[in-house]
Amino acid sequence: MPGSATILCLDNRQYPSHRCNGTTLSSEHDLSGVMIETKNQQAQLSHAEARRLFEDFAREQYWCEQGVTLADIGKGKCVMFAPFDRTNTELNGCFSSGYMAALAETSGVYASMSARGEGRFETVACSMNFLEIPEGSALQIEASVISDDDEFLAISADIHIRNKLQNDVLVAKFLATIAVKL
Repeated sequence: MPGSATILCLDNRQYPSHRCNGTTLSSEHDLSGVMIETKNQQAQLSHAEARRLFEDFAREQYWCEQGVTLADIGKGKCVMFAPFDRTNTELNGCFSSGYMAALAETSGVYASMSARGEGRFETVACSMNFLEIPEGSALQIEASVISDDDEFLAISADIHIRNKLQNDVLVAKFLATIAVKL
């Protein structure tokens, strides 16, 4: 695929194309001028910043072992995908709420890192509301920074699932407060 990139995880498995600001990321593609639309402004993430975040995620051994991918990154935005795996389900076959919350929190931290760059990011409060029974084939988590001040970021994440009819369904809403320590 032209313009595609693969990220190598610690276990040497390769993962498919990753995106920055909605554009496929590759080492020879300069993304410094690519823009994404946020609620009230245009925001951009440089190629170097995106590459750093994808490389950081590639060191997240647990998520790589689970087949989770950091699929798209933009300034204050993050999209992750997680395949269906029986090891991450409840007895009824639905995705585990703890697994979904951990994915949403991780996605929120990467959205925070893309918004702020350097620092240590710690989730100090979070909540998750389920809207549907989370049964299906794969998860998509879309996190974004909705408020940013000197010490804290507020994160919102939507968790979608592909159901048996191949429709994307919003199954949960995740909110978090993340403290930034420089």
